Amino acid sequence: MRLNWLESFVAFSELRNFTHAAERLHLSQPALHEQIRRLAADLGVSLYVRRGRELALTADGRRVAAFARSMLGQVGDLRGELTDGVARRPVVVSGGRATHLHLLAAPLRAWVSDGDRTVRVRTESREETIEALLSGTADLGVAPLDMLPPDLDTRPIATVATTCVVPPSHPLAERRRLRLSDLDGCDLILPPPDRPHHATVMSALREANARASVAIEAGGWELMVHYASLGLGVAVVNDICPLPDGVRAIPLQGLPRLTYHVAIARGSYVSPRARELFDHLVGWSWSRRVG
Repeated sequence: MRLNWLESFVAFSELRNFTHAAERLHLSQPALHEQIRRLAADLGVSLYVRRGRELALTADGRRVAAFARSMLGQVGDLRGELTDGVARRPVVVSGGRATHLHLLAAPLRAWVSDGDRTVRVRTESREETIEALLSGTADLGVAPLDMLPPDLDTRPIATVATTCVVPPSHPLAERRRLRLSDLDGCDLILPPPDRPHHATVMSALREANARASVAIEAGGWELMVHYASLGLGVAVVNDICPLPDGVRAIPLQGLPRLTYHVAIARGSYVSPRARELFDHLVGWSWSRRVG
């Protein structure tokens, strides 16, 4: 197994296209094919399969890609430490857009400003964040987790509740808190049906015998709150969202609180900087501290 074989396979695994991977690596396509063929032969496994017009990694291919990224990361860190005593590779952090905007902005700003540190942000869903950690495309991830994947090392960092956002003119605007039954007959603003939050809210409403309809399906807390401010419905969101002027946020009882975790992959190489950032987030003084 050679380092350049691993470099070639990482590029291919990310692009799933020999032409584009060869261009990235400044190689000819035959040279790239040969390096990946020799890597597969050396390991005795199939690394990818063709599905119609697309190329997909096999289960072994995904494991090899994760190993290759880990190995290349170690090499890059070693080179940086030998050159000037500092690992220069950025720490890749995966998380949802709202997570980056409203949960991670302050601790990441503090960490980056306190020394020669670099962060590369990936905006991904909870499921994509887990996959990025397992595949090695992200060093660290932050997401709300109810079930803790066994392949991840996780720590709880913050808990959030659910709130309803309405304009001042809404009939519920003067309430200090709401129950699920109070949403009976309301028009709701929720994420699309394939998102876990949508399913959780609708299931809880059915159990409470509250008949509410979804007026707006919108991806992202900010967009949901915006439509609520226009009077188009009740936005049911996590309370990490800062609110614009002209709306009211009312705590909603009856839904489980979400616990955000910071996570890294078990059994893989974790750069010193990634581990340092992991510890920084665990030790941060969160306003919504896990009890």
